Amino acid sequence: MGCLCQNARDAIACPFADNFFPIQRQFFATEPASWWNSFITSLRGLNPAFKFSIAAAALTLVIGVSWLIAEAVRLRAQVAQLQAEQHTRRRQEEILRQQADGEHARSEDLAAQLRREQERSEELARQLERDQSRERPAGLLFIASVFLPPGIPRGAAERPKLVVPQAGGLALLQIGLEVEDEYKSFRVEIRTAQGQEIWAQDSLRPRQSRAGRVINLVMPGSVLGAGEYELTLKGVTENQNTEDVRYYYFDALKTLKK
Repeated sequence: MGCLCQNARDAIACPFADNFFPIQRQFFATEPASWWNSFITSLRGLNPAFKFSIAAAALTLVIGVSWLIAEAVRLRAQVAQLQAEQHTRRRQEEILRQQADGEHARSEDLAAQLRREQERSEELARQLERDQSRERPAGLLFIASVFLPPGIPRGAAERPKLVVPQAGGLALLQIGLEVEDEYKSFRVEIRTAQGQEIWAQDSLRPRQSRAGRVINLVMPGSVLGAGEYELTLKGVTENQNTEDVRYYYFDALKTLKK
């Protein structure tokens, strides 16, 4: 006990500091603990049941947040899909509306063309009647004519009509052709609505008219009764093979006019 220390510095230098100042030595030798270590230490001292409650709450929170994120992603994908389907549906409706407008305009054009060609065929029939009346016996003059344009379907509202007097005579059917109808010759078959063939003719060739290329089919009007008819146009190739070209539809009406 030969030394008396007055402060901490003297205590460190004193050979008896370890016996008299253990608290001061510990204070200077220990580093301050971090807040995380303090938090962990406080948790270790909690009740086990409380620890379990905190862990369950944390797990529930993680699961809930994950579910909300997944649900938000799913809902966003559904919204995008619905928007894409709505856009596609609107586009399809627009296309269908344009097609309907186009078909309506085409139907009106066909009806107008049918009326014009009907007038032209009647004028042609009258001209043929005047030019060839001297070469035919009486009673075999052209007394009925009709123009059959391509593209008129079976169930069209306005079909070409051929008015045939009951007294008989000749009928002229002008069959319109498309540009791609290129064959060596043509064959025509006419059937009733029940499928019975009433007329057929081969070796027909087209001629140019104001309506375009047409085939003039001359036949006795007496074979046509009142009713609906189907005309089948067939093309004969260079190899003598026969191909179906298209179908034409018209109505025949009988009149008492001579």
